[in-house]
Amino acid sequence: MGYCHGSLAGAGITPYKIEINQGNVLLLTDIEQLKIGMNKQQVKFLIGQPVLNNIFNPDRWDYIEMTRYKNNSRTVQTSRLTLHFKQDKLNNMTGALALKAFGKDINSK
Repeated sequence: MGYCHGSLAGAGITPYKIEINQGNVLLLTDIEQLKIGMNKQQVKFLIGQPVLNNIFNPDRWDYIEMTRYKNNSRTVQTSRLTLHFKQDKLNNMTGALALKAFGKDINSK
C-alpha cells in the first residue's frame, strides 16, 4: 500500500480531500427566510435546533458551522449565526452567516 501511495504522489496526483461538516449545516436560502418576529418554533422548523444552548440565557441561540478538510486538519472554515429572542420572538441576528444572507446584522426596530 505504501508503494502505491508513493507512486501516485510521484506522478503528480493529489488525493481527494473530503469535507467534514460539523455543527449545524445551514443553507443561506433558509437563513434568508428568517424574519424578525418569528417565534422559536418557526425558527427551529426553518433552520433546526441550535448547536449551542446557553443555560444562562435561553433567549440566545448559537448556530456554528465548521468545515474541516480530512487530509489537511489545519484547513478549517467556521461560520456563526447568533439569534436573540425577546418574549419568544426573534429580535436580532448577528454573525458571519447573517452578513452573508442579509449583508448586515439584523435588529428589530
